[in-house]
Amino acid sequence: MKELFRKSFDLVRGDPILWAPSVIAALITVSLDRLEKTGVHWFIRHFAYQHSVLGGSVPVSPSEWQHLAMMTIIPLGFLKHFLTVTTFVFTFVVTALMVRSTLDAKRPEIRAILRETGDDWRKILVFSVLCMVCLGASVGISRYLLILLSENLHPEAVVGPHILTYTFGLVVEFAAAWLLMPRAMRLLQQSSSFSIDSGGRTTGALIVILTGAIGLLIARALGGTESAIALQGQIAQIILLVLNAIVESLPQAFMFVALALIAYPAVAEAGTSENPESAPQLSE
Repeated sequence: MKELFRKSFDLVRGDPILWAPSVIAALITVSLDRLEKTGVHWFIRHFAYQHSVLGGSVPVSPSEWQHLAMMTIIPLGFLKHFLTVTTFVFTFVVTALMVRSTLDAKRPEIRAILRETGDDWRKILVFSVLCMVCLGASVGISRYLLILLSENLHPEAVVGPHILTYTFGLVVEFAAAWLLMPRAMRLLQQSSSFSIDSGGRTTGALIVILTGAIGLLIARALGGTESAIALQGQIAQIILLVLNAIVESLPQAFMFVALALIAYPAVAEAGTSENPESAPQLSE
């Protein structure tokens, strides 16, 4: 896996355009977050006040509007989560196709790649739903195990609760990635008969949790920076939010490239033999 990491880093460093899909996805995610918050605030104001045709508004009792607001806000959050996951999967496929073109010693043609990705929209949506189910189950399982361990062993006396939470999260995330890895590889290969051995499956899952942990550390460091820097004005805050999202997307781009090398081992080897300086191979 060390060799795979090195070759993935060389490929990303040699062709920075491979970062572009993840950066765009990060900007889309930031936009979705802003839209969700704006929508939630609008619905709360809409249900919390009764507007008169003559002008003005009258506060409504919380018991009357909270239920209606929640019935609207919950589907809105689900829609935002689904769009975020779908964007993640779409970016994953686009990045992998760009890696394949790069390994073939060809310049990635964005239009052709987007067209090829769009043709597989059904498979992308199905895989997005599977990711949502696995992510939801992993969060539920990790929280249940954390509560169970806290009630019986009182781990707060030994380790911090945040460390314990992140540890359980990484373990459960590894299990979810291990389960989804064959389906992800078949999505990239566009073949239902493609199979991945246990070694590649484990390597892919380890790449997911390692890059996820790095991304989490970066997010926490940037979050501390946001708290330390008091920016005046909404525009400055949005700019900082966008820059942070771009930085946080870099581990994701690296993960997509590494998984693409696992999915296209034959292409990687052929690309290396033709252009050893720009294309990595999976085995010496």
